[in-house]
Amino acid sequence: MIVDVFENSGKYYCINPKFEKAFKYIFSNDFAQLPCGRYEIDGDDIYANVDEYQTKTQSRLEYHRKYIDIQFLAIGEENIGYCNLKELEIKEDFNEKKDVGFGSGKTDFIKIYGSKFMILFPQDAHQPCMAIDNPLKVKKVVVKVKVD
Repeated sequence: MIVDVFENSGKYYCINPKFEKAFKYIFSNDFAQLPCGRYEIDGDDIYANVDEYQTKTQSRLEYHRKYIDIQFLAIGEENIGYCNLKELEIKEDFNEKKDVGFGSGKTDFIKIYGSKFMILFPQDAHQPCMAIDNPLKVKKVVVKVKVD
């Protein structure tokens, strides 16, 4: 897991060759103005999901195998919980088609807002959509980067 601000994003291009294309796409769009939906960046290798919702007081820990998430808020703020996959108690079978599994475990929370982003790798179970104080309407972007 990586948490940083966008001005440092170039430091992470060496981790995955697709990160540079993903961040260039992020910098070339005003996501606060884009409608919700899926936006292809490089076919199924890199795409963005834009969504609006109310943050929650409870959500599930999830994890992925095929994609790395780059998550940030275009509008608002939220907590994202983190738990290493090795410490996760699996609660449901992994859904290969949807690339998602769910579980429970001890969770640390990180506030994401403004120019902060979070990169979540397959070993990073995460609990998105969590309210910081009270539920709040947000607009979130998750850029999915296929694992090589």
